[in-house]
Amino acid sequence: MGNKEPRSLTREDGEVIMRAFLRPCAEALLDHFERVRREERREAIKRCLGKLWPFSKS
Repeated sequence: MGNKEPRSLTREDGEVIMRAFLRPCAEALLDHFERVRREERREAIKRCLGKLWPFSKS
């Protein structure tokens, strides 16, 4: 380890760092929204079926 001057970060470095940090967050959010949307669809389908077929107790 020489004591070289630390080189300044370039725009590319910043983008790589941001992508590295943000990708897991973005993927987690997308997974969460997909799950929520799936649950909402399931509930909506159950409600519709309940109206069409009142005898089905799900």
